[in-house]
Parts: sequence; C-alpha cells; structure tokens
Amino acid sequence: MLTDDDIKIILERSFKPYRCVVQLRPNEEVRFKILHGTNQIYVVSPGIELSSLREESLLTALIIKVRAQLKANGYKLEAW
Repeated sequence: MLTDDDIKIILERSFKPYRCVVQLRPNEEVRFKILHGTNQIYVVSPGIELSSLREESLLTALIIKVRAQLKANGYKLEAW
C-alpha cells in the first residue's frame, strides 16, 4: 500500500525530462500537472482520489495512460 508521499514521489519522477508538479489536496485528492519549461503540457484536474492510487498497479496504469497521451502529442519521454 503506497503512502501519500510515495505517490507524490513516483508521479514527480515518471515524466522526465518534463517536470511534474504534484499537489496533495486536503480532501484526499491528488492533482498534478506536467510542465515543459513554463508551459503546462498536461494537467490532471479535478483531482484523483488518493485511495484509488494506493495500489502500485493502479498508479502504474495511470502513469502509463498519461505517458501514452504525452507521446501521442509528440512529447519525447525518457525511459521509465
């Protein structure tokens, strides 16, 4: 079972070379946006329930989905 901090760290490291800014919300949600320089290239909002990401396989599935969307939009990601 992943902790809030685990989820935050994993998300922050999953979209290199782009920067992922993660917000852990007081209502038990997580929101994140992926930045290229100062430009937002992907935003997850409204938030996703943290409880739905505590299983590593579910968090991995979300990351794979977002990475695929970024690649489809022409962004090149480092191996993950």
